[in-house]
Amino acid sequence: MHHAASASLTLDGQALNATKPAETLGDVLAEVDTRLAREGRIVTGLRLDGVDEPAFREPHVVGASPAAFGDVAIESGTPADLAARCLGEAAAALGALAEAADSLSMRYRLGELAAANRELVQITEGIGTALAITGAASLGLGVDLASQATSEGTLAALAAGTTHALDRLIRAQIDADWDTTAELLEGTLAPLLRRWASACGLLISTPAC
Repeated sequence: MHHAASASLTLDGQALNATKPAETLGDVLAEVDTRLAREGRIVTGLRLDGVDEPAFREPHVVGASPAAFGDVAIESGTPADLAARCLGEAAAALGALAEAADSLSMRYRLGELAAANRELVQITEGIGTALAITGAASLGLGVDLASQATSEGTLAALAAGTTHALDRLIRAQIDADWDTTAELLEGTLAPLLRRWASACGLLISTPAC
């Protein structure tokens, strides 16, 4: 494998000696996938220069060059390990986003519009990341977790409701209706995100995981 002299590639803490040239991290992961499949294991985590990369199957990650990093650490486990980890990360992220939505509603009520609009973009991006993480859980298990029923509803229904709430928020922004924006954040988006977080937590203990 060709990579920068300073780069370190490891699998579960052990040096990774790959047999094929790799131009991208996707190439690295593909070879590791093949090795692990013989043992009924899969890639469950990726750290780049010490930073966890939750959505490690996303195009912007797999398309990067290994040489761009000093340390590439891959972790393996069972499909259930990956699903539980992803769902746990998604639940934590969604809970934090719900808190952020509550705080953001106050910014709009106080008229702090420039800062509030920037923060709303960050929340929207965070929701996209949560979707990617739950998608990784489904990919690892080979099961569509989004359609699994929970007492909070399905992940698919909660994600759709969240998307609809974001559309309404955008319309309120366009109309400069800041009272409605604040009400949607606090009364609609934040509760949806909490339910979505709860559903992720509930799925961790299901037979599918």
